[in-house]
Amino acid sequence: MQLTTLDAIRAVLKTDATLTPVDRAFIIACVRKGCKPVMAPAEPAEIRLVRWKEAARKLSCSTKSVQRLAKEGFLHPVTLPGRMRSAGVRLGELEALIQQTGIEFPYR
Repeated sequence: MQLTTLDAIRAVLKTDATLTPVDRAFIIACVRKGCKPVMAPAEPAEIRLVRWKEAARKLSCSTKSVQRLAKEGFLHPVTLPGRMRSAGVRLGELEALIQQTGIEFPYR
């Protein structure tokens, strides 16, 4: 790496008031020598998809009612890669909605 590149990086880092001198030195060292990540990336949690029909059964309502709940933002529909329509909702979101107190399901 050329010295002019390092000088440019140092100048940019000096303008950032949120960085401490130790942070700046660490970033420069990583740029020069390369550094390993401080934390290993977390393994993605298993996400279970619940189809509309199963979600409706769990909520004791119709599939159209579950889709209305999703449209109003209570649930977030999941679209599978290469598909145009959503296939259902995440199980975790559905269980959280069921366990919330004070939530009334207006579409039974």
